[in-house]
Amino acid sequence: MDSRKTREEKQKRKASVGPDGGDAERTLSEEQFREWVNRRSNLPLAVKGHAFVLKGDNVISIDGGKFVYEEALDLVRLLNSRSPFAQVNATFIIMERNGALRLIVIGLVAVIIIVVLLLALR
Repeated sequence: MDSRKTREEKQKRKASVGPDGGDAERTLSEEQFREWVNRRSNLPLAVKGHAFVLKGDNVISIDGGKFVYEEALDLVRLLNSRSPFAQVNATFIIMERNGALRLIVIGLVAVIIIVVLLLALR
């Protein structure tokens, strides 16, 4: 009887480990995302460090940027991808939509202008 329980526990643990060795429960599947949207929950959803919040019928706010459902679902797919390029791409898309990327680019342009002016004045 005890061996059966331990065998079942081992199978449960093995099933909860993802293909990359991490916990499968820590990643959000597309189905779980769809369930969260269909529940119309007021609670935010965290996916790989990004906060998803339902704002309207088809509008989901991700870190302050507004996305429609299809775009948010694509971002969930990209964030859960094993490819680091896809994950970085999703992060850039989110940063562009919420305005953070614009601020970073303006800051870099300002630094370049200052460096060029300093070199020109020498």
